[in-house]
Amino acid sequence: MRYLLVVWRIQRPESIRPSSPAPTAAANDDEGEDNNRRVPDTENLIPVANVRRPNTAEVPNPQRDITYLYYRLYAVLLLGLFLFYQSVTRSAFVQNIIVGTLGFLFYSFWVPQIVRNVFRGCRHPLSHRYILVMSTTRLGIPLYFYGCPNNLIGHQSTPWVYALVAYVAVQVMILFLQDAFGPRFFVPSRYLPQTYNYHPILSVDDEETSEDPMGKPHQPKDCAICMLPIDTSHHGHSGLNVLSRTNYMITPCHHMFHTECLEKWMRIKLECPVCRAYLPAC
Repeated sequence: MRYLLVVWRIQRPESIRPSSPAPTAAANDDEGEDNNRRVPDTENLIPVANVRRPNTAEVPNPQRDITYLYYRLYAVLLLGLFLFYQSVTRSAFVQNIIVGTLGFLFYSFWVPQIVRNVFRGCRHPLSHRYILVMSTTRLGIPLYFYGCPNNLIGHQSTPWVYALVAYVAVQVMILFLQDAFGPRFFVPSRYLPQTYNYHPILSVDDEETSEDPMGKPHQPKDCAICMLPIDTSHHGHSGLNVLSRTNYMITPCHHMFHTECLEKWMRIKLECPVCRAYLPAC
């Protein structure tokens, strides 16, 4: 339960829209009077980068979170006991329907990650090795009991288990395609929330491009994290060039980094390594 509470606290702020309190009229009047009385001296000021941080107005309540998690746990347990009772006391046809439905739900474990990638615009949240290993190990038990005719408990094999394997394979394929073509490639843009695109198509006007507006090439830009040059020579609108855009990321403050470098950085802090400006989660 403690582990569930930690995961809940980490994931819950994504669905919260922070609300900043509106300033009162009295406060505005006081500020106006102060501004009229004081004239700031800007000659000796040092320019400082404007660090934009998200507003977090909600105060965490651990007791409420624990209560909510316990309610969900007991609701799932009661539903599981009811389905178990129905599967034991009913006919074999009803048992197959219940087992098939539960198997379909239990083996939709990559669907939440796919939906999360779409809503947040996440690319490559999990490694390919992890996805393949987790999918293979979770399919081992149903393949043995429903696909092997000489299994340990003598359970009758059924060809429907291969439909389950195909269903998991489709989920894995969607995750790989999201990594290659973007997390929202299969959803129309009008149905999606607005998120920042870290892989835009570079134009000649961008200060981070490898050519100036006159067409004279300059030195390639260096990543501020690893200090290695960034290859942006193959940007464009073709299919292969769209894939090459995933090699670099451009922040809202117009700084360019290697995708792998910035993704590792953003796992630790959501600040630009150069100017410390706030970075939207990806």
